Amino acid sequence: MLKLANLMAVVAAVVVTVSLLTVVILMVRELRLPLVHRPRPRNDAPAGPGEPSAPPHGRPPADRGAPKKGVRAATPAKRHTPGTPGHGAPPRLREPSRTLPALSPPAASAGRPPAQDETSAEEQHPAEPILTPRRSLPALPPEKRPEAPDAGAPRESVQLPETVPQRQCEDGAEVWLHAGAATTAGRHRRRNEDSHFADTDLLVVADGVGGAPAGEVASKLAVEAVVQAWRRGAQHTHHHLQGGFRDANAAVLQHVKGNPRLRGMATTLDACAVIGDRIMGAHVGDGYVWAVPPERTAVRQITMPHSAPQGPLLRMIGSSVPVRPDLWAIDACPDTRLVLSSDGLPADLDERELHRLILATADMAPAEAASILMKSALKAGGTDNITVIVADVVLSGSIEQPLLFSE
Repeated sequence: MLKLANLMAVVAAVVVTVSLLTVVILMVRELRLPLVHRPRPRNDAPAGPGEPSAPPHGRPPADRGAPKKGVRAATPAKRHTPGTPGHGAPPRLREPSRTLPALSPPAASAGRPPAQDETSAEEQHPAEPILTPRRSLPALPPEKRPEAPDAGAPRESVQLPETVPQRQCEDGAEVWLHAGAATTAGRHRRRNEDSHFADTDLLVVADGVGGAPAGEVASKLAVEAVVQAWRRGAQHTHHHLQGGFRDANAAVLQHVKGNPRLRGMATTLDACAVIGDRIMGAHVGDGYVWAVPPERTAVRQITMPHSAPQGPLLRMIGSSVPVRPDLWAIDACPDTRLVLSSDGLPADLDERELHRLILATADMAPAEAASILMKSALKAGGTDNITVIVADVVLSGSIEQPLLFSE
């Protein structure tokens, strides 16, 4: 009886063990744990809950056959199958299929990619050029303006006042000045204190004294006084120029009297005019006047500065001492060229180079020659205000208004 009881106990234990193993096996299969190797499901087998979808019908498994285009052949080595979840990140074999369209965009209806179509449209219809306001909107400095006027552009003739007599040579031809001018503040000055006037019978250049207050006011008053004195005369002589210089000095002093804070303002002054068959001029300060004969073979300096070398001015308009201008005169021969300038022109050009430039531009129009001389001084340094007037003596019945270049 004891042996039978032991045998039945063993059998019961074996049955319980087998039952437990069976239950465990069923649970493992139901949960698909990786402890048990399970064969790969077929393509048409339905996916279980939480299991990624199987490959599309008719497509070979990812680890069999040739890999898809754009997918590396080494990816099947990961041995990740839809039936074995829980092994790290989702399979990457499907990522290229989602990113390939972005890498290779489909062709447009016309057979070309959209990017190419857009580029073509831009090439066919280019955008408007972008203009730099600093270069296009503000007024250009003199060195960037055209050097010569348009020859075909009509210019208004100057009607001289009735008080100005006809200027005639011995043969009865009238003498006129064909003039052009250029002016700039230079590269190192904030203001242009020069003033000038150029007409068919009168040329004036004034340079406000540097360091003194309101130099531009003094130069403007001086030029206006000379022009007004000249226009008042009926029979012009050199006395009209002298009177204009006296009026200029008085005008500056009177302005200072009404504005004591401007005490000390002054200016240089050079002027020349056609008087009969001669060109006569007056000079105070450190301005310059040159003459080039009709042969255009030499340059003659007519005026000398009223100042010591590297020293202050000895004569100026605006001085309490009565002004005594230097007077000069030359024959009004046709094709004689006159060059008047403030001291800014020779400030950065030595005498030899300046004479060479005057002769090199002798056959150019006065306005073009004045612009080139001014630009040359700017290129050489432009340390001071620069004003240049170039005029040719001509014999004719009338002359057009001179073209002026200015800032």
